[in-house]
Amino acid sequence: MSASTENRIVSIIMAAAAVTLSATIAIGVVDGRLTGGAPTVSGRSIFDAAGSGVQVDEDLDGGVLVIADGGTEIRVLDPADGSEKGRIELEREPATITPTPGGVSVFVTFSDSQLIEVYSTTEFEHETTITPEGGSERIPEYLTFSENGDTVFVTWRNSDSVSVYSHSMRELEHRHDFETAGGRGPIYRNRRATRLYRESDRGIDVYFAQNGEHIETISLPATPMDAGSWMFNGRHSHLWGTSAGGIPIVVDESDSRADVLEFEVASEVAPVVEVDSERALYVDEGRTGIVAFDARSGNQLSHETLEPEVIEELGGRI
Repeated sequence: MSASTENRIVSIIMAAAAVTLSATIAIGVVDGRLTGGAPTVSGRSIFDAAGSGVQVDEDLDGGVLVIADGGTEIRVLDPADGSEKGRIELEREPATITPTPGGVSVFVTFSDSQLIEVYSTTEFEHETTITPEGGSERIPEYLTFSENGDTVFVTWRNSDSVSVYSHSMRELEHRHDFETAGGRGPIYRNRRATRLYRESDRGIDVYFAQNGEHIETISLPATPMDAGSWMFNGRHSHLWGTSAGGIPIVVDESDSRADVLEFEVASEVAPVVEVDSERALYVDEGRTGIVAFDARSGNQLSHETLEPEVIEELGGRI
């Protein structure tokens, strides 16, 4: 993707309410600031854009992150004009990329390694390698930061266990583990990280973060698309997802009620939740534009169609 195309995409997305673009990597959005620690996971793309992805966030200290060259390079762009600030070279394609709150570092995991590699988005270099205490040679799968970054929740490949770590200055101190029977996908947290959410065959299981005690299971009205594609809105009042049939699913954090919206969206495409304006964005069913919902009420706000030449420039389809 050319620099001019990257710049144009940034301006398009700023104008179209900060949608996440991705290709070989789908970037999750929660919380703001590169989104407060939502993991970047391998998966379906929203925009097929020749192997690049754009993450837009005006509050990101490091800049806008572009995943390029098949996922082995992170380009840091200025959110104001899309100009390139620097590049971070990865040793190979990562399994997950999880930004710290504030976005000045990214924690990178690989599918065959128990190590966590940390890179700076301001100095564009490798900062440190973390071997998680209590990992017992397990391979980390997803990382979730608390809002201020002082706690990290780690899930492990081929395991129901979740490990809780204290985090300071890119160092992790193991606190305890708890089990999430049949759990899959990342951990999602409420604003203060007192309650944790994880999908299972039963629905969404809710746990106390302090001791891992199971509180309840939220039954879902439709089968979700993917366990890694849920997103909290900025106030953490509602959890948004997509059904396998392309219908938005909304879970109210206050009363654990789950509903579906009467609107068809693109299946296998994760929602994007804006922080400042409290909008939930989806790619429409025809993959020609973006539909926006109020992230608290679920009311439809707008439906903007992208011009054909924009879609063609982004790879021919959304």
